[in-house]
Amino acid sequence: MAKFSAEYEKGVQMRGKLFGPAAIARGSVASEVAPFMSQLSNEVLFGKIWARTDKLDVRSRRLLTLAALISVRSTGELKTHMKGALRDSLTREELGEVITHLAFYLGWPTAVHAVRVARDALAESEAEGTIKPAKK
Repeated sequence: MAKFSAEYEKGVQMRGKLFGPAAIARGSVASEVAPFMSQLSNEVLFGKIWARTDKLDVRSRRLLTLAALISVRSTGELKTHMKGALRDSLTREELGEVITHLAFYLGWPTAVHAVRVARDALAESEAEGTIKPAKK
């Protein structure tokens, strides 16, 4: 069994905080295909960058990450980060506001793509019970 650094373990815990306990159990999306990438993700991205909450709080990092992922028209990673943000940082209204704000900087088609991903993220979050259903 491989011994991992303190940063790796810190990163695993940060992933759990950001995406829920299931994220720890399932491991990194890259772990089977690119295990070294998974290790770097845990050690550097989550164990060192996201963990620097004294420099930039988690909510701000979430907003920056969402903006970056929306700008490149991500789908899977964007949905994962949207669901994480809805768990503890953003309301559905704030998520809509982020997308609306970016529409004028990134273009309408990019924003519409983000709306589609957000719709899926919201539906999955409601089904998983991590957010309350929208009021109709």
